[in-house]
Amino acid sequence: MVKGVATSIIAVAVLMGGLVGCGGTIQVVTPTPEPEPSVEESSGTVAVDTTPTPEPTLEPAPTSEPDQTNDCGEDEYEGWTGECCPTDGSNSNCGVSPCHKIGGSPDWGYDENGECVEKESLPDPEPQQLPGLQDVSACKLINEIGGPLSLAYDRPSDRLSSNGAVEAVVLFADFADVSATQTTEDIFSIISPEAENFFLDQSYGRLSLSLRPHHEWLRLSEPAANYSAAIKTFDGHRNFIQEAMNLADASVDFTGADSVLVVSTPNAAEVGYGPTLMGFGGADGSLMADGMFITNGVTSGADLTYWGGLWYPHEMGHSLGLPDLYGATIPDRDGFTRPFSLMDDIGSSAPGYMGYSRWILKWLDDAQIACINGSVTVSLTPIEISGGLKLGLIPFSPTRSLAVESRRKIGYDSDLVREGAVVYLVNAKNGSGGSYGEGPMEVLNDAQALLLGESVTYENVTVTVEEASAQGDVIHIQVN
Repeated sequence: MVKGVATSIIAVAVLMGGLVGCGGTIQVVTPTPEPEPSVEESSGTVAVDTTPTPEPTLEPAPTSEPDQTNDCGEDEYEGWTGECCPTDGSNSNCGVSPCHKIGGSPDWGYDENGECVEKESLPDPEPQQLPGLQDVSACKLINEIGGPLSLAYDRPSDRLSSNGAVEAVVLFADFADVSATQTTEDIFSIISPEAENFFLDQSYGRLSLSLRPHHEWLRLSEPAANYSAAIKTFDGHRNFIQEAMNLADASVDFTGADSVLVVSTPNAAEVGYGPTLMGFGGADGSLMADGMFITNGVTSGADLTYWGGLWYPHEMGHSLGLPDLYGATIPDRDGFTRPFSLMDDIGSSAPGYMGYSRWILKWLDDAQIACINGSVTVSLTPIEISGGLKLGLIPFSPTRSLAVESRRKIGYDSDLVREGAVVYLVNAKNGSGGSYGEGPMEVLNDAQALLLGESVTYENVTVTVEEASAQGDVIHIQVN
């Protein structure tokens, strides 16, 4: 029998460039009581004021102003929230109830009456020093190998900021031998607003992505096959993006841009996929425009139409410094973390970023991490919602640790087949990802979440699910 999360459990916390592929409410009005006659006591007698109350002067009722309505244009409609929204569907979250937004909303949900209401946020736990826990600094893995990608706590310096506003200029390119067959607006709608919605959801509102499209097909100078070869090297890929930037420079102000996305016309089958350019400071390692060095860029390929709106969040994950998690060398396994994480399989049933990745991206606070050095029981809230203790970490070395988080069928993970506690290894030495080594992350228990009563042991650590409910998992961690 699945138990509810026990209230006695305390939620605690003390935890070079390169290429990477790829509502209505009821108001009760209380009538104002009639004034009581004033009573004055004097010399043991009671005097009642019998002065008649003057009749109030009736003022003419004000003329009601008509309700203000938005004057939406011919190509717009008025949404549920009163916003004017484009009829072409280019902003599918515009004007809709928060409960209907793509990806869901961690802060809104339906109550027992079916009303869309704002949910009460779970409080973040207060840091505590209890047996079995240590200061979270002991769980902050270090980067011993350098490079543009890393699972260490400190992020690579040339990657995008993971908090606040991030702006990417979007350019559209076709080729000397392949002309575009769709409008730039049609192609852009594949990416936006899905990409912006995803990061707002995954970061609990801490990262706001802004895509700034330049709606013009830029004709590149060479055949598509040449650019297919170019993306396989750093210099070739950089020159590909730089050529498109040079063509657009007279019309586009790159000032303030953090990254550049060049969308190749998808009918150019020769350019089959689109990787991420991870540059480094200076002219040799950067894109350049309007006196700026830009160290992050992405190009798309023909597979954009296959992957859809989550393709760019995968590639931007690299621009944030996260490695690939697909291509596992584990027998009978298709990926290191699958079905979890967009950095493994874009089309998986639970593409939400791993809890550890959210922590090093500073989307989770240190107070939401339990850094464990002994046997302890912790109560974890689902990673898909904001607030509460999110991650248990057991460090084995300065570069390697065991992690446990709670996953539920919420938001982007709503297609998850097996909910529960996910236990996985983190190896900061393997920053390249892809199909190399044992993987930057690896989900244990045959890549399955742990259910109530189940456990998994790795080295000297056993993780057991003691209680499970919609509110999360109570986990006992035994360190021998």
